[in-house]
Amino acid sequence: MATHRAPPLTIRPLQGTLYRFATPASHQATLSLTGNLRAAAVLNKLLESATPPKLASVAPLVQQALLCPTGPWAHPMRGANDAGLIAGSAHLHGAINACAQRQQQFWNSMPPHPGLPYLHSAHNLYSMTFNTPNGLSLRAIELPVEQTHTTAQILRAYNVAVFTYPAADPMDAPDMGVLNPHALVNSETRLAGTWVCEVNANRAYLYQCQKNIPLGLLTQQR
Repeated sequence: MATHRAPPLTIRPLQGTLYRFATPASHQATLSLTGNLRAAAVLNKLLESATPPKLASVAPLVQQALLCPTGPWAHPMRGANDAGLIAGSAHLHGAINACAQRQQQFWNSMPPHPGLPYLHSAHNLYSMTFNTPNGLSLRAIELPVEQTHTTAQILRAYNVAVFTYPAADPMDAPDMGVLNPHALVNSETRLAGTWVCEVNANRAYLYQCQKNIPLGLLTQQR
């Protein structure tokens, strides 16, 4: 018996808010080399255990909209809240390795943890709707404004931990982000199942990688 499946919809952004740990600039300068070496080692392990990519390019699951709570990105080609999908052109292997070469900033779509310094910025999130044999497929769904955090809730429910998003400087490699709230607690390492996201113009796929990767190693130690 033939099965009928609705065609994929064009992925559209849903407005949301993400939070990131605020790392002092002095700590970033002092620990940059150590942090990058640790990030490279963990990301290489993640890459080796990942399902080979089925798509030719990587694009971010999250589009950064603001530089900080007080100002927009100073990008001449788009406004502060451009709702378009930013398509990545780097292969998964190259994107992950490039991410390991720069300072990592990690985002968490949860309220700030008591006693920890956070910065917050407005972002666009994309919605997940169904499972597929090859992973989790994403497509756009229309949601009321009050449900804009549904995407993050669904991703956390599936234990999604890793995604990519564009850096402030368009010449820089994409950043890697952590969505799983259990990956980092009080700056300590937590173990979590890991997913890598791949996106094209119409659909995004999340591939499960090796479990129990210490995601805390990807952060700057404070």
